[in-house]
Amino acid sequence: MVGMALMGHAPTDGWNDEECVAVYKRARRLGCDLVKITMPASRMEDNLAVHVFRHKIETTETRSRLIAYNTGKQGRPSMCFNKILTPVKYPSAKANTESAKAADGMVTAKEVFTSLFASFVYEPMHFFIYGANVSYSLSPAMHNAAYGACGMPHTYGTHSSSSLDDFKRLAREPHFGGVRNVFLCNRTLENAWTLAHHYNELIGANAISELDHANAAYTQVRVLESFESAWPKDFRQPSMIVSSIPTQTADGTPTNFTIPENWLKSPTGGVMVELAYRPLMTPIVKQMRAQAHKGWMFMDGFDVLPEQAFAQFELFTGRRAPRKLMRDEVIKQYMEEQNEPALSARNLDPNPPSR
Repeated sequence: MVGMALMGHAPTDGWNDEECVAVYKRARRLGCDLVKITMPASRMEDNLAVHVFRHKIETTETRSRLIAYNTGKQGRPSMCFNKILTPVKYPSAKANTESAKAADGMVTAKEVFTSLFASFVYEPMHFFIYGANVSYSLSPAMHNAAYGACGMPHTYGTHSSSSLDDFKRLAREPHFGGVRNVFLCNRTLENAWTLAHHYNELIGANAISELDHANAAYTQVRVLESFESAWPKDFRQPSMIVSSIPTQTADGTPTNFTIPENWLKSPTGGVMVELAYRPLMTPIVKQMRAQAHKGWMFMDGFDVLPEQAFAQFELFTGRRAPRKLMRDEVIKQYMEEQNEPALSARNLDPNPPSR
């Protein structure tokens, strides 16, 4: 429950008036979970006064839940510094319309963040994607477009390296914000066994909280020695397959990988996820589209890549990702690259085998 005191006129002493404290305490006694107090600002100093009042409540009241800001054009700075349920207006409200007049004296969400960064409340940070060869990743396009739309002067770039040595240095930089790491994996059978053993030990120790402990005894990571291996008879046919096979080798030769037909015998079909997106039309894409009549659904790299970016953006910033903008931006960037013939001669797979 929110108790609101929307004062049409400021008290005699403004935010320093004892009436403001009395209103807050009365609302809390009535059981209000939040208390909202506003009053019109007549001068810029009123925005400093509301900050002092907010600090007073936070330091003298236990579990304070206060929404406090000034209204009107002079009060806009206080809206930017209010921490809870600040009203914002839609950015494209046209002038001289009823909605624009109603929103007069309000701010957009972008303006709030622009003000907070300009006031040094927040610092611009640098984020990046790190891996063996990530220079052609489309992730920066999505993230930088989202930062710009939200009024955040962050930057998102790429850093290619065959080891983690550079990462240690980058992580110590003052404006380091976070990183998405493309796992450097030497794809050998021995390494696959080692990885499977590691996860099986975690499963056996009930160290993976997301697993249903009732089925832990039947859960294991297993390794098939080659793509020619028959699907084990005592296992159910897979209903979810994730392919992280690069579309080309280090010298640019296409891998032309497809799923073995004896792995696609699930009577109810399933879901196939392809992580690669350069090129978008791969042999595995054509293969799985032909399996649609058997109940197989296919998700390509442009289904997965934006979803990863949404989660990363929200983890890095604590804000909801502008999803449509980010999806549109990654498709736009990809289409622009397709119109540049010079790019087709380069290794565009964002995660090729290590040289």
